[in-house]
Amino acid sequence: MNSMKNKFSFDHVIIVVENLNTAIDDFTALGFGVVPGGVHIGNSTHNALIPFQDGTYIELLAPTSNSFRTMQPVKDGTPQMPYYLARMVGDGEGLAGFALWVYGIEQTVDDAAARGIAMSGPSEGGRQRHDGVDLLWKVAIPDAPGLPFFIEDMTNRALRVPAPAQHANGVTGMGGVTIATPDMRGRSALFHDLLGEEAITTYDSHISDQPFDLFGVRLGTIVIVPDAEVHGLRPSRLTLKARHMRGTRVLDESKSHGAKIVLIGE
Repeated sequence: MNSMKNKFSFDHVIIVVENLNTAIDDFTALGFGVVPGGVHIGNSTHNALIPFQDGTYIELLAPTSNSFRTMQPVKDGTPQMPYYLARMVGDGEGLAGFALWVYGIEQTVDDAAARGIAMSGPSEGGRQRHDGVDLLWKVAIPDAPGLPFFIEDMTNRALRVPAPAQHANGVTGMGGVTIATPDMRGRSALFHDLLGEEAITTYDSHISDQPFDLFGVRLGTIVIVPDAEVHGLRPSRLTLKARHMRGTRVLDESKSHGAKIVLIGE
């Protein structure tokens, strides 16, 4: 295992949804076990979690009251939600971003800055669980959009991440995220500077009809694929590992709230 894989680990992937209760019903219908999350500091967003056996999870993130179309991240000069949440909810439903867990977030931010990646933070974040337990963490957000943010727990991570749920669809853990971009080399260069590792250029017809760049972190991969038709910076696909199946299965995007989720047999 190389030094990068020791330092960075997939923590969670965020799917933005308009209505949390509706999303819980829809993801349950897709075969996921969904557990209550809580309300973030500022009370503007709340979540539910889909925890996996490998310690990663999906976060379903929704506004607590107003729709995303009417939410104001800043009102009368006062932030209404953490900056990284405001940036993610701005484009509405779907795959919004992902977090990498790090040990020693201050040094990690300094290392990235030395490679030319400016970051906001580390700053404190948190939420209150549905059972009243307060959770605290630190986050650092790259100034460049389209990159993952770093997270390190201040309270015990086991309090933030629930025990694995039972998933009727057989999902056991994270496969990775795919990022489609018209500028693969430019996007890969940003990830190189963020993570301090070179990409592996490879080819797999199941992923892309062209060579693509791959970064490996603990518990998953980050795949950068060329696509001239893509104009956004959000992840384009989430891959999850599933037992008792062969090949791949693409989940119904009308139920996954616009997130493209692909199950791959272990």
